[in-house]
Amino acid sequence: MQDKASAALVIGAGVGGIRAALDLAESGYKTYLVDSSPAAGGTVPQLDKWFPDNQCELCKLLPVFSRDECSQVCLRRDLAHPNIEMLTNTIIEKVDGEAGNFCVSVKTLSGWVKKERCTACGLCAGACPVEVPDEYNDGLQNRKAIYVRSPQAIPNFFSIDYDACTRCGKCVEVCPTNAIDLDLEDESRELSVGVIIISAGFQEYDAAEMGQYGFGRFPNVLTNLQAERLLSSTGKTEGGLVRPSDGRTPEKVAFLQCVGSRDMNRNYCSAACCMYALKESILIKEKSPGTDVTIFYMDIRDFGKDYYRYHRKAEELGVKFVRCRVSTIKQNPGTKDLLLLARAEDGTDIRSEFDMVVLAAAQCPSRRMAELTGMLGVDTNQWGFVRTQEWRGT
Repeated sequence: MQDKASAALVIGAGVGGIRAALDLAESGYKTYLVDSSPAAGGTVPQLDKWFPDNQCELCKLLPVFSRDECSQVCLRRDLAHPNIEMLTNTIIEKVDGEAGNFCVSVKTLSGWVKKERCTACGLCAGACPVEVPDEYNDGLQNRKAIYVRSPQAIPNFFSIDYDACTRCGKCVEVCPTNAIDLDLEDESRELSVGVIIISAGFQEYDAAEMGQYGFGRFPNVLTNLQAERLLSSTGKTEGGLVRPSDGRTPEKVAFLQCVGSRDMNRNYCSAACCMYALKESILIKEKSPGTDVTIFYMDIRDFGKDYYRYHRKAEELGVKFVRCRVSTIKQNPGTKDLLLLARAEDGTDIRSEFDMVVLAAAQCPSRRMAELTGMLGVDTNQWGFVRTQEWRGT
């Protein structure tokens, strides 16, 4: 009988994966934290504040085993632990073995940058002539083909987007440390682990599929994540909520809940959408108390006392709540204002104009989930998420 491997593999370096890796590492296990992105953090780096207290809160992810020793650690600046080996820009290629003794083949993309030489000076990005939509700002602005995923990225070095790069060599010419090599090969290796934890996160539903809301056609229809980036001090507008069409501060903002969920195709609740709509509405009211904010919802799912108090805070700040499902959005071609059409609970028609509309797009399985679960032999549910045991109250 083969000895069991003493290491662990965590797939996905988002908020859940980071916490799992930290707890395993603090328990004494060698832990590999793998993510296909060039940097760790998942969606979290795109968010300035968390509900229900509008603080950073990342320190709450620190392991409970040594809270005193970890009290000065900030996960927005660093993620360093002697038992954690972080493998970003890395994909899982093959998994063999059984529980207690897995052999996992991984490939780390070089990004054509020698990480030990990169100082993140940014000269390469300044010289790069290629621009593509920036994932960090959810398409609200562009980035270069050579880029750092986010400010204070972990790890903080540049990487080249293979699909966007034209191999013009301008970045190579300006790099002061000779860190860029357009022929640098990817690195493959095998990891011996006893346990694998999947924390693959989610991807935002493509709201353009619901054509009646005009996302992608009407410039002032945004998703919640785009609204987050506008409200963030590290975003395109440095925290100012403005309309993409004309740069004007909106006076009336509508939030539409359950876009892409709780319908015939996806009848599940993403569980977080109500809360981040409440958070964004509160942030808007705190920045501009005179802004008219309305949330159109099916049900407000504010689980627990703290979340309920957060809901009440939004009401106290003047956020309006209308229970209905908006049927369609029309745009005024001249002003780019938006007309919402819906039917209220009492059957009366609703016709309301807004300067900006924010869609609460559903959370869907990440792009590689089907491939990953197939490789691992893990069952998925009808929506494509990993199937978990049914929770039973006692």
